[in-house]
Amino acid sequence: MLCACGCGEQREEFDKYGRVRKFIAGHQHKNKPAHNIIPIEIQNEIIKLYLSGKSTTETGINFKISHSTVRNILIKNNINLRTQSETMCGKYTGRPPWNVGLKCPQISKSLIGKIPWNKGIPRTDEEKKKISSNHADVSGENNPNYGNSLFGEDNPNWKGGITPLNAKLRYSDKYNQWRLFVFNRDNFTCQECGAQKLWLEAHHIKRFSDIMKEYNITTFESAMDCFGLWDLNNGMTYCKSCHELLRKKGGLL
Repeated sequence: MLCACGCGEQREEFDKYGRVRKFIAGHQHKNKPAHNIIPIEIQNEIIKLYLSGKSTTETGINFKISHSTVRNILIKNNINLRTQSETMCGKYTGRPPWNVGLKCPQISKSLIGKIPWNKGIPRTDEEKKKISSNHADVSGENNPNYGNSLFGEDNPNWKGGITPLNAKLRYSDKYNQWRLFVFNRDNFTCQECGAQKLWLEAHHIKRFSDIMKEYNITTFESAMDCFGLWDLNNGMTYCKSCHELLRKKGGLL
């Protein structure tokens, strides 16, 4: 089974929890479009500013891009990312907290001259016991859920495996391969505006759900064998913006 990012590498069908996998771990961020359309010269300036000690957020503000885009550029260029503690180390040394000496005038004025209602009232044994239990250590083996699996049938929210067939098909390997074939046929280009190097989506000319109704598909196996669902002529490549406009006009998936 091939990774959905288009790298051509084989991947496992399920993760260790039994969930369907679409990407090799980490590959879901491999082809993010934002850092691919930023000129190399600008990327070099971003790297230089980050290496000077700025955080990804500060670097992003300087270049008017998101901090996640900065991270993608750094990862793409094999730059080691600093931890948050390394980034903040020494930055605020000797600087007093912003709220030193400040008071909330509304609360302060309303409480002037008033005695707290519980001043001088000792706590009862029951109150002390309740406070103690609220602060009890519930980590590790003290946690009632310690050692219990919370996935699948072991999860208290399990409803018997009622994931809709439509959703299962859209996360299947065959659906991912169909998308990649559509993208390759259209040369990874939006068929509406001609844009490239953007986030692309595969549009169904005839609705996916309509095809399932037409062929009376009720099982996963029958869907895999249905030619109409996987017909490349029923697919068209759109960028995210054009696809959203198409949805608003009524051309839903």
